Amino acid sequence: MKELNGTKENIEGLTKRQKEAIPFLATSPTYSEGMKKAKIGKTTLYKWLKNPEFSKELETQREAVVNEALETLKTSLTKAVTTLSSLLDGNGSPELKRRVCNDIINHVFKIKEMKEIKEIQERLEAVERITLERKTYR
Repeated sequence: MKELNGTKENIEGLTKRQKEAIPFLATSPTYSEGMKKAKIGKTTLYKWLKNPEFSKELETQREAVVNEALETLKTSLTKAVTTLSSLLDGNGSPELKRRVCNDIINHVFKIKEMKEIKEIQERLEAVERITLERKTYR
């Protein structure tokens, strides 16, 4: 049974030992640390990683861990922006204010860049759909 974030579901095609090891591997920053926690060797892990079901489930649980971490960060975002803005408006040193200004500018550019990439991706996907539709009608 898979247990991550309070959910349980059946993982088909995996041994009990693999099912027990996946949460350790998914939540550890390195394979080495995950292997120690799961009490498995390097050879065993690399053998398991060749199994598509194992690799897929490991990736699924890793994504769940990342999504959970992102949700935690989102809850602190407003506080972080408020703090950053107060440092800019406060009586801090010129060096601190310069760094805060650079941080804010860099974040704005990064957001703009991400929006542009998303728009390009959406246009490319639309072109791909049209191309596939044309091939279907021929």
